Amino acid sequence: MIRIFKRLGINTQLSVLLGAVVAAAVVALSQVVNDINVAQAYRSGSAYADVAEAIGVWSSRPRGIWVKTDAQSSYEVGVALDRYVVPRPVPSAFEVSAVDGVSPVTIYHWKNPALIQREISDVLHQANTPIRFKMISDNPLNRDNLAKRFELSALEVVRAKLAASGLKSENLTTENVNQILQFARSTDYYEIQGEKLLYARPIVATKACLRCHESEGSAPEAVRTSYPGNQGYGYKEGGIIGVVSVEVMMQRSAIEIFSQMSIHAWSAIALFFLLVCCVLAFMRYGVIRPVALLTLYAESIKRQDNIEPLEFDSEERTSSNQIHRLSASIKALFEALRHYRNRFGSGH
Repeated sequence: MIRIFKRLGINTQLSVLLGAVVAAAVVALSQVVNDINVAQAYRSGSAYADVAEAIGVWSSRPRGIWVKTDAQSSYEVGVALDRYVVPRPVPSAFEVSAVDGVSPVTIYHWKNPALIQREISDVLHQANTPIRFKMISDNPLNRDNLAKRFELSALEVVRAKLAASGLKSENLTTENVNQILQFARSTDYYEIQGEKLLYARPIVATKACLRCHESEGSAPEAVRTSYPGNQGYGYKEGGIIGVVSVEVMMQRSAIEIFSQMSIHAWSAIALFFLLVCCVLAFMRYGVIRPVALLTLYAESIKRQDNIEPLEFDSEERTSSNQIHRLSASIKALFEALRHYRNRFGSGH
């Protein structure tokens, strides 16, 4: 194969090599774009995991959130773990005249941090954002939050990393828990599945989590009523009890990727192909054509034709261009042959 290639014309060899260069550049560009796409999706997954954690921390401080409604409210509360009804004082004549149909009661609905995080995730999903997050565990109260294959793989990996880190996991002090929390923030796991990047970051049990998850007996009655059974308990402070699972849609199609390319990126691509064309033109007119002319000149010398010497440059002998120097050498050889032929022809 190499011998066949070497016997091809220089023009053909150059075309093949440049074609291979362009093909390799296209493949490399495709891989770079894919890597950038994955990196962007990874950063988005990490950012949304930060948001989910911040929501959990904020809603854990008051032990959940009470949503206020009344009997006439059109707001859909959704899932709540407890309900508290407060009668309103009898309104004054002014209030009755100013507000049509005042509700006699105020209703408060309690949502724990996990419910709040899930509802915010649902709102983002309904808004057609390309990202959705969930709080997933292999031992949840709500079986809808039970870990599947990806989350189970993530839990296995991060728990193994925690065990290998040498961080203390028994009889923890506040300092130990903070070290584990810091470990969790810097540890993650992700997979690419088709057009999705699945991202997971470990959730570490804190004292706020133990209010509902330490044991069935110590859990609030509303939690036990809403989630009967013995699942979702036995959490220990400092243990990895689940993951923030984030799903990020990636832009896979060429149309989506090219539509977001800036004018600078298109200019760089155009410049690359312009340079390829310049190289082709240079090789054709600066190398291949002169070599072809020198070949014809040498064949004419062989046939002893009367031809005019080629003149690529007025100072070929001192030129650094190899074509010019080759031309000068061929002409010098021709002059030497003609000199010896004249001497031989004169009887010497």
